[in-house]
Amino acid sequence: MNDNPLLQPWVLPPYDAIRPEHVVPAITHVLEANLRQLAGFLPGQLAHPTFAGLMQPLEDMHQRLLNVEQTIYRLANDADEAFAEQYQQCNERLQSYQLALRHNNSLHGALLRLQQVAAGDLDPTQRAALELALRDARLAGIGFDAALQRRQLQIEHHLDLQYRQYGYNLTQAQGAWTRHVSDASALAGASPAMLFTLAENARLQGRDGWLITLEFPQVQALLQQLHNRQLREEIYRAWHFQACTPPWDNAPVVREVLRLRSELATLSGHAHYASRAMVTRMFDSHEEVESFLLELIAQIRPVAIEELDELTELAEWVGAPPLQPWDLDYYQEKYCQAHYGFTDRALRQFFPLTQVLEGVQALTLRLFHVELLPRPDVPVWHSDVLVYELIEGGESLGHLYFDLLARADKRPGAWMEALCDRHRFADGRLQLPAALLSCELLGGSELYPTSLGLRELKSLLHEFGHGLQHVLTRVDYGSVAGGKGLAEDAIEFTSTLFEQWALLPDSLVLFSGASNSAAVSQAVTAESRFSAMDFLQQLQLALLDYRLHARSDAFDPAELAQAVLAPVEVLGTPAYVQHIQRFAHLFSSDEYAGGYYTYVWSRVLAEHLFQRFRREGVLSAEAGMQLRELILAPGGTRPVADLIESFTRSRPDSQALLQTFGIATPVR
Repeated sequence: MNDNPLLQPWVLPPYDAIRPEHVVPAITHVLEANLRQLAGFLPGQLAHPTFAGLMQPLEDMHQRLLNVEQTIYRLANDADEAFAEQYQQCNERLQSYQLALRHNNSLHGALLRLQQVAAGDLDPTQRAALELALRDARLAGIGFDAALQRRQLQIEHHLDLQYRQYGYNLTQAQGAWTRHVSDASALAGASPAMLFTLAENARLQGRDGWLITLEFPQVQALLQQLHNRQLREEIYRAWHFQACTPPWDNAPVVREVLRLRSELATLSGHAHYASRAMVTRMFDSHEEVESFLLELIAQIRPVAIEELDELTELAEWVGAPPLQPWDLDYYQEKYCQAHYGFTDRALRQFFPLTQVLEGVQALTLRLFHVELLPRPDVPVWHSDVLVYELIEGGESLGHLYFDLLARADKRPGAWMEALCDRHRFADGRLQLPAALLSCELLGGSELYPTSLGLRELKSLLHEFGHGLQHVLTRVDYGSVAGGKGLAEDAIEFTSTLFEQWALLPDSLVLFSGASNSAAVSQAVTAESRFSAMDFLQQLQLALLDYRLHARSDAFDPAELAQAVLAPVEVLGTPAYVQHIQRFAHLFSSDEYAGGYYTYVWSRVLAEHLFQRFRREGVLSAEAGMQLRELILAPGGTRPVADLIESFTRSRPDSQALLQTFGIATPVR
């Protein structure tokens, strides 16, 4: 074991030294060591528990395992199949360990005893960590009889298998579809950079011409650019029909997941899963969530209809057929070109990736007095990955890994992944945090360097917000550091907040380096022209998620989806569009189940908080430092509403959000 790099002390994971044969021995060693440690300290903590004797070693155990597992997970998901195969061998053992720990009645009894006898002696961070551990135990079924606990264990295990199957089906379905184009005229309207990408797709498969895949950046760009309406429809259909037919049909998986979640809720005494989900959320009841969503839909939908009317008029003026969903992005581009003189393609000239990253560095320094310095010497899992260290006054605060380009062997989408948490071990050693920020920008070339549109800039800043929350925390217990321990319907709050810096000319100048700020300002106005339609789609999906999980009877998920979405949509969608079969947020894990509305609620919170920057200056160092100290630093140790009120001196409401859509609100 001494030569296994996964078991050596490190500041950052030694990705370049780890081999597939290191995986199983490392996981086995840590699991066995943790169980021995638990057996060693738990008996002595049952009668007279202390935080140092009970919670501290539990936190340390979790961090040791998390460091090894997360490092392997990263390699298994973005290196080669050998790592994935080795990690797969450990999955059942890892799950059994986690479930056994969560369902340990003796451990739960000791935690309860600690809360009873020592709560007044604990500092706020320790209390938060203890309360989180007890909450998770309650959700795991601790306190119910043995038969119910066994059934809950079985359900959780089966759900995990279903989540994996759902993700596998999506991956296989996406990779199975391509569209070869041999006639260049069919691709009229596509940008030179896009044509280059499609030609590279074909070349890599030994073909001439151009090859369209279902990588999202390609789909998004082609729906926006192609004059060929028939080809746009074909791409739209392929994208929305993923995982809808055998052998990768996700419909049976969705039905089984919903059935299991319903049973899980019933076991824990809840009417349905939506009610159970409220245990970890800011809202007190699922009824409040539905009222919140319906109220916003009623206010936003008329604005979205007005936006659609503008596009319809344009399409009629040029003699186009009645608008369909695959026409929307295309005519939005045409509208912006006609009314503002800008298209997404033209806007990209302002945002080359190298300049955007320099802007991210400048924003961090201006707001937080923290330097973001490149670290090309740090080992990475792929040559695309860039590493930056956050430095304040010569002191390291942690690291951010930027993996921004799309590639065939990489998980699609944009996300932040915690690589290691900030945590102080019992021996006093401080482990600094590190996070991965992943996006799927189209890879560039010498001829066509990678550049960003405003949507992609917002996406990058969204993940950057997640990353800063993870790294700028000052909490020393990993379970409540960064975004961990926050109410789960506010987990997207800080990331949504950072999108705001992609929407104002004063801050956009940092990312563009453009001397013509008026042009950038005009481009921002054009980009936000159809924002109500985009936000209404988020509201629709949030309502769909809520309704899917607010029932305990048997029902057809596809029929319910149609019944929920049809009255809200401003432009109907074809019957073949099955959102739930490619709704990975809901069905590839339980993180957003019954809580997809977090994207809507987080937008409310972010707009409310950002009003202070609008008043004091979007690059105000004073507001930035208070954002860091009052919002980012506390991690999950205080209620989110209290954090926001400490920064804004007011309780959060929807007024600022509605004003962004031009909806008048009463003066407070």
